Order: sequence, then structure tokens, then C-alpha cells
Amino acid sequence: MRRDEPRFLRLRDGLTAPHRPAFPLSTFAAILAAGLLFANLGLRTALNLAAALE
Repeated sequence: MRRDEPRFLRLRDGLTAPHRPAFPLSTFAAILAAGLLFANLGLRTALNLAAALE
């Protein structure tokens, strides 16, 4: 961010919002990887249970 840029966006009714994304890219990647891992584990568990009940 340059020095002459405002630190916050001015929104209606005097509300402010910071000039940065909600999550850094590394945080987004970590959350995505964990979600895919748990989805894979859940699917494998469900398939193993279905095979065991046959």
C-alpha cells in the first residue's frame, strides 16, 4: 500500500472496511487442503462401511 492511499474504504453511513482480503492465500490453501482431506477420509469411511455391511 502506498503512503498516500487511505487505510480504510469509506462506505455508506460512515462505516469503514479495511483494504485487505478476508484471508491470506496461504490460509485459504490450508483450509482447502484440510477440507479435501476430511472429505476424502469421510468418503473412504462411508465406502468401507457400505462394503462391510454387504
